[in-house]
Amino acid sequence: MERVTFANAWLTRTPAAPSSLWVWRVSQALWNQSLLEIRKMEFIKSNDVLVLTNEGVESHQLLSPHNSKSDKVTITHVIIEPGSSQPRHKHSDSEQIWIALSGNAKLLLENDSSIDFHQGDIVRFEIKEIHGLLNQSSQKFEYMTVTSPPMNFESSYSQKLY
Repeated sequence: MERVTFANAWLTRTPAAPSSLWVWRVSQALWNQSLLEIRKMEFIKSNDVLVLTNEGVESHQLLSPHNSKSDKVTITHVIIEPGSSQPRHKHSDSEQIWIALSGNAKLLLENDSSIDFHQGDIVRFEIKEIHGLLNQSSQKFEYMTVTSPPMNFESSYSQKLY
């Protein structure tokens, strides 16, 4: 049995069978900060999620430039109160995917058109495509967004909360 120390943890290897294959056993210590460093993963705690608000709208910045090094995506969880909306707008450099999590709303599109957007529906907006949302129901409407490349949405909201 061979033992190797690495990143405040230890590994042992033992023969798995008569063949030349080896099985590595990893100590429990690898599941601490050392594992995060080895994998280069980001672990974002709930208190690191910025919440941006406008009247009747909360946008939880789950993975965004303020808490992530990602150069690929921003991920947000948006809650729209009954009777509230996100006005029509467009993004000059990013596309977005919206996933309806709960409730019913209307997607506000170009030329004053709109379509129903219900729980389970998914929509993708191209760069510079006009989009918005209106919640005319009596229930909250919730959806997730994936924006690529990432955007900082702080300038689109009137308040920041943590």
